[in-house]
Amino acid sequence: MRESARGVGWQRRACVRQTVCGGQTSARAQVLQRLRAGAAVALVSDAGMPAVSDPGAGLVAAAAAAGARVVPVPGPCAALAALVASGLPTAAFHFAGFLPPKAHARRARLAALAGAPPLGLARRPCA
Repeated sequence: MRESARGVGWQRRACVRQTVCGGQTSARAQVLQRLRAGAAVALVSDAGMPAVSDPGAGLVAAAAAAGARVVPVPGPCAALAALVASGLPTAAFHFAGFLPPKAHARRARLAALAGAPPLGLARRPCA
Protein backbone atom coordinates (compact mmCIF):
# COMPACT_ATOMS: atom_id res chain seq x y z
CA MET A 1 0.00 0.00 0.00
CA ARG A 2 2.79 2.41 0.87
CA GLU A 3 4.33 2.20 -2.62
CA SER A 4 0.94 2.70 -4.31
CA ALA A 5 0.20 5.77 -2.19
CA ARG A 6 3.60 7.31 -2.91
CA GLY A 7 3.12 6.65 -6.63
CA VAL A 8 0.14 9.03 -6.73
CA GLY A 9 1.66 11.59 -4.38
CA TRP A 10 -0.22 10.61 -1.20
CA GLN A 11 1.38 10.38 2.18
CA ARG A 12 0.28 7.66 4.55
CA ARG A 13 -1.01 9.34 7.67
CA ALA A 14 -3.16 6.67 9.28
CA CYS A 15 -4.17 3.15 8.40
CA VAL A 16 -7.39 1.40 9.44
CA ARG A 17 -7.57 -2.33 8.80
CA GLN A 18 -10.85 -3.95 7.83
CA THR A 19 -11.18 -7.67 7.11
CA VAL A 20 -13.84 -10.08 5.91
CA CYS A 21 -13.54 -11.90 9.24
CA GLY A 22 -14.68 -9.10 11.50
CA GLY A 23 -14.00 -5.66 12.88
CA GLN A 24 -15.93 -3.93 10.11
CA THR A 25 -18.15 -1.80 12.35
CA SER A 26 -15.38 -0.03 14.26
CA ALA A 27 -13.21 0.39 11.16
CA ARG A 28 -16.16 1.84 9.24
CA ALA A 29 -16.94 4.29 12.05
CA GLN A 30 -13.32 5.47 12.15
CA VAL A 31 -13.19 6.05 8.40
CA LEU A 32 -16.55 7.86 8.32
CA GLN A 33 -15.40 10.10 11.16
CA ARG A 34 -12.27 11.01 9.17
CA LEU A 35 -14.35 11.71 6.06
CA ARG A 36 -16.67 14.01 8.04
CA ALA A 37 -13.57 15.85 9.28
CA GLY A 38 -12.56 16.51 5.66
CA ALA A 39 -9.84 13.88 5.26
CA ALA A 40 -9.23 12.14 1.96
CA VAL A 41 -9.47 8.36 2.33
CA ALA A 42 -8.23 5.60 0.03
CA LEU A 43 -9.58 2.05 0.14
CA VAL A 44 -6.87 -0.43 -0.85
CA SER A 45 -7.77 -4.08 -1.32
CA ASP A 46 -5.76 -7.25 -1.75
CA ALA A 47 -8.80 -8.88 -3.35
CA GLY A 48 -8.73 -7.38 -6.85
CA MET A 49 -11.17 -4.57 -7.54
CA PRO A 50 -11.97 -2.93 -4.20
CA ALA A 51 -15.56 -3.28 -2.98
CA VAL A 52 -16.50 -6.13 -5.36
CA SER A 53 -17.11 -9.12 -3.09
CA ASP A 54 -14.80 -7.40 -0.65
CA PRO A 55 -15.27 -6.02 2.88
CA GLY A 56 -14.84 -2.55 1.41
CA ALA A 57 -18.31 -2.72 -0.17
CA GLY A 58 -20.03 -1.80 3.08
CA LEU A 59 -17.59 1.03 3.70
CA VAL A 60 -18.14 2.46 0.22
CA ALA A 61 -21.94 2.24 0.63
CA ALA A 62 -21.74 3.96 4.03
CA ALA A 63 -19.45 6.69 2.67
CA ALA A 64 -21.75 7.35 -0.30
CA ALA A 65 -24.81 7.41 2.00
CA ALA A 66 -22.99 9.96 4.19
CA GLY A 67 -22.51 12.18 1.14
CA ALA A 68 -18.82 11.51 0.60
CA ARG A 69 -17.49 11.68 -2.94
CA VAL A 70 -16.49 8.16 -4.00
CA VAL A 71 -14.00 7.88 -6.87
CA PRO A 72 -13.22 4.35 -8.08
CA VAL A 73 -9.74 3.58 -9.35
CA PRO A 74 -10.02 0.30 -11.25
CA GLY A 75 -7.48 -2.38 -10.55
CA PRO A 76 -6.95 -5.95 -11.69
CA CYS A 77 -9.92 -8.23 -11.13
CA ALA A 78 -9.18 -11.94 -10.76
CA ALA A 79 -12.81 -12.89 -11.48
CA LEU A 80 -12.84 -11.15 -14.85
CA ALA A 81 -9.37 -12.43 -15.76
CA ALA A 82 -10.52 -15.99 -14.99
CA LEU A 83 -13.69 -15.54 -17.06
CA VAL A 84 -11.74 -14.28 -20.08
CA ALA A 85 -9.15 -17.07 -19.78
CA SER A 86 -11.89 -19.74 -19.45
CA GLY A 87 -13.13 -19.32 -23.00
CA LEU A 88 -16.73 -19.13 -21.71
CA PRO A 89 -19.08 -16.54 -23.21
CA THR A 90 -18.38 -13.11 -21.74
CA ALA A 91 -21.44 -11.18 -22.93
CA ALA A 92 -23.36 -12.25 -19.80
CA PHE A 93 -22.06 -13.79 -16.61
CA HIS A 94 -22.92 -13.98 -12.94
CA PHE A 95 -20.46 -13.32 -10.12
CA ALA A 96 -21.86 -14.91 -6.97
CA GLY A 97 -19.11 -13.76 -4.61
CA PHE A 98 -18.33 -15.75 -1.49
CA LEU A 99 -20.14 -18.97 -0.71
CA PRO A 100 -21.42 -19.43 2.85
CA PRO A 101 -18.91 -21.15 5.19
CA LYS A 102 -21.41 -23.71 6.53
CA ALA A 103 -21.82 -26.83 4.35
CA HIS A 104 -25.64 -26.88 4.39
CA ALA A 105 -25.93 -23.21 3.44
CA ARG A 106 -23.21 -23.62 0.81
CA ARG A 107 -25.05 -26.56 -0.83
CA ALA A 108 -28.30 -24.57 -0.82
CA ARG A 109 -26.60 -21.57 -2.43
CA LEU A 110 -25.01 -23.75 -5.13
CA ALA A 111 -28.38 -25.39 -5.85
CA ALA A 112 -29.95 -21.94 -6.21
CA LEU A 113 -27.22 -20.95 -8.67
CA ALA A 114 -27.69 -24.01 -10.88
CA GLY A 115 -28.52 -22.99 -14.42
CA ALA A 116 -27.17 -19.45 -14.03
CA PRO A 117 -25.06 -17.96 -16.83
CA PRO A 118 -21.31 -18.69 -16.60
CA LEU A 119 -20.57 -18.36 -12.94
CA GLY A 120 -17.77 -16.95 -10.82
CA LEU A 121 -17.30 -17.81 -7.15
CA ALA A 122 -14.77 -16.61 -4.59
CA ARG A 123 -13.11 -18.57 -1.82
CA ARG A 124 -13.61 -17.11 1.65
CA PRO A 125 -10.08 -16.50 2.98
CA CYS A 126 -10.88 -17.04 6.66
CA ALA A 127 -13.37 -19.94 6.54
